[in-house]
Amino acid sequence: MAAKGGIWPDSTITVLRFPRGVITAGLYRIIAGSENIHNLIGRIDALPTNELMATENPLLTKLHAAIVATPLPVIFEQTLTEFLDREQLADRPVAVRSSATQEDSGEASFAGIHDTTLNIHGHDDIEQAILRCFASLWSSRAIAYRRKMKISSYQIACAVVITEMVNAESAGIAFSCDPVNGRHDVITINANYGLGESVVSGTVEPDQYRLNRFSKTEIDSQIGQKQQRCQAKPGGGIEWVKNTDSHQACLNECQIQLLARICDRVFHALGRGEQHQDIEWAFDGNGFILLQARPVTALPKITCAEIRNQPEIWSNGNFRDAVPMVMSRLVSEFSDHQINNILHRNFDGFYPIDPALRFARQFQGRFYCNVSLMQWLWFDSVEFPPDKMNISMGGHQPLLRIDEEYKKGLGRKMRRIWRGLKFFRMIGRYRKQADAIIKSETEFAEQYRQLDYHALSDQELVDTLQLLNNHLTDYNRAFIMLTSRKR
Repeated sequence: MAAKGGIWPDSTITVLRFPRGVITAGLYRIIAGSENIHNLIGRIDALPTNELMATENPLLTKLHAAIVATPLPVIFEQTLTEFLDREQLADRPVAVRSSATQEDSGEASFAGIHDTTLNIHGHDDIEQAILRCFASLWSSRAIAYRRKMKISSYQIACAVVITEMVNAESAGIAFSCDPVNGRHDVITINANYGLGESVVSGTVEPDQYRLNRFSKTEIDSQIGQKQQRCQAKPGGGIEWVKNTDSHQACLNECQIQLLARICDRVFHALGRGEQHQDIEWAFDGNGFILLQARPVTALPKITCAEIRNQPEIWSNGNFRDAVPMVMSRLVSEFSDHQINNILHRNFDGFYPIDPALRFARQFQGRFYCNVSLMQWLWFDSVEFPPDKMNISMGGHQPLLRIDEEYKKGLGRKMRRIWRGLKFFRMIGRYRKQADAIIKSETEFAEQYRQLDYHALSDQELVDTLQLLNNHLTDYNRAFIMLTSRKR
């Protein structure tokens, strides 16, 4: 099973709302293994990609027709009938969604390539929709993408998800990152009224909301034109109608924040806090239902232009003693935010850097530091040599290559020296305030050490943790300046 079919068994997110019902890929393998279909697949597999893409290939047409016309095994028909009766779906509209075995892994994303059929009624129409899902593996577009990703035709198989149609007031896509610019600290939500097909297909300009992934506060929002919506048609199928309230936001502030928290939970449950997630969702007026989650497979690389073409080196040399163990979700998210914030605050006031730069991240549950970035920024800001920075971070990482002409440029060298002097003057000013800062922070810490956290309600605990997080974020600047003085 792939992203659609594989998320239900994950017990870490069972408190979230999901639709139900998965037909495993075994049924597809039975159908694809029949002599006629197996032979057609072999003949198609031998054709060059450009021939498949150039025109409507008769072999593909023949294969589609053969799959859709295949009688389903009697035992499966009986099982399907029992499932529909048990789940009380026999007389209700359902969605039938493909879930290919190689679909939406960490390396490949088949978004929009395989079929989903919405608002299907009755046993016979559901069977036909299942077969159309299987046949959708053999479009020219699907084959070309598999070949590009080096996925064999005989590796691929297809599960099918059968779910009750969500009577969606609004729906769309959410990302646990910003898929456009690659920022890891931003949650992005796209929304329209009605079914999510209008957003998934790119048919309309949706509303977009961007939130800080740690605080869940809104960064910015844009109300899309949303000229039309997709909705279920009486009797089956879907229709497109004009939006009469396109100038209004699809979601209110509370709904946006709740969806952002759900998105973050999916990121940690399915992506283990490391692999960002692309999530399809729907809101039925009572709550959010998750329709699908897939890994985000391609994000822009965020780094400095001068080192873009060099290998990016991540090391736990400076972290493995301070944070040696795999952490709980609460601690890891708190640490992710604060470690990155501390390393960003190094450069406040004398060397502006891109806020999207990422200094620390997790691999297999443990923190690693972007050594390449640290070596470059400390050299370019204050002429601190990469080998010296390397020693301070553990000493065993490869050194960054810095162009000799760049090093020797008189104007750049003078600016680095000037920034170094400014940095040490700032340290001096903080040192004069050290006693007052330490006294204030000690009193603050003692106040919250005395708090009975077990007595707090869930909301009070969340609010308190957010307050502590915000306070530490503000204190990081002073921390950097005071500890830099010691070095």
